[in-house]
Amino acid sequence: MDFKQLRYFMAVVEEGSISAAAISLPLAQPALTRQLQLLEERRGVLAASLPPGGDADRGGRGLPP
Repeated sequence: MDFKQLRYFMAVVEEGSISAAAISLPLAQPALTRQLQLLEERRGVLAASLPPGGDADRGGRGLPP
């Protein structure tokens, strides 16, 4: 598992959206989205589904702390 992708995932959870996380990292939103997709592919689950005020879904909560 790539620690960079975990850091990006945590930023999305903490910020509440991919757009806000991209600004805080700083990283372009399409690049952040791609890194999350790669993380999901490697894990075989959906890592985050974040409606406004949302939270990591079951797959994302299962990531090691």
